[in-house]
Amino acid sequence: MDEEAVEAEAVEEDEEKKGGIKKIVIVLIPLLLVGYLGATMTVLKSAPPTAAELDATEKAEMLETWATCAAANQQPFDIEGAEAEIEAIIEEEHELEKALHPEASMSDEESEDESEDPNESEDPNESEDNATPSRSGGLGMKVASGARAGEAGGDVSAINPVYENEPVTLNLTDAHYVKVKVALQLGYGADVEALGVANFGALAQDIVNTRIRTLTVEQLQAPDTVVALKYELGNQICREYHGEVSTIYFAEFVTQ
Repeated sequence: MDEEAVEAEAVEEDEEKKGGIKKIVIVLIPLLLVGYLGATMTVLKSAPPTAAELDATEKAEMLETWATCAAANQQPFDIEGAEAEIEAIIEEEHELEKALHPEASMSDEESEDESEDPNESEDPNESEDNATPSRSGGLGMKVASGARAGEAGGDVSAINPVYENEPVTLNLTDAHYVKVKVALQLGYGADVEALGVANFGALAQDIVNTRIRTLTVEQLQAPDTVVALKYELGNQICREYHGEVSTIYFAEFVTQ
């Protein structure tokens, strides 16, 4: 075999090797990518929060909200008493959930066993709607800080939005009556008009009405009573609104 034939054969063999390598690379790259993405998703995917973790989050958020409400309304804050009260509220939520959805109730041990079962395969077609929802109510809107207030560019309605209820006349326990108009202090940037459509102030008005109807005109006319009542009710309403209302004002308060 002459030298040119040998070289041609060597070139042909080299090209065949390169072609084989290219085929291997073409096959391997998608497989490697699939493996990498699968491993990454496995690492990034965190387990859904347990019932205990949801309870702890809800408790922490409620404690923060209640402390903020107390400070905004010049009320003392007993953290131990608040913790006990919040734990009772969370327990009531559990009982209500069990009563409404008895088939969905499951013990913590059963939940943990199912989540830790290594042989259990996840259904890829499972809807996201079936994921465990957060039971935390959140903190809602808070009172604007100085930094955020500056962003409003001098728009007082955006910095300090207030929702006003219509005035109501309430009967007192001694046959007298009082005319009250309640205004709710909202958080930064609240859309007051949209809240009006949703009848936002109904719950606050009910809280005010229930409390004031237990009083007499003499009590209401005593010095500092109205101010103390404003802060007492403001703290209660702030809690009920999860911090979306920080305090209240009496835009009108006339006894007769």
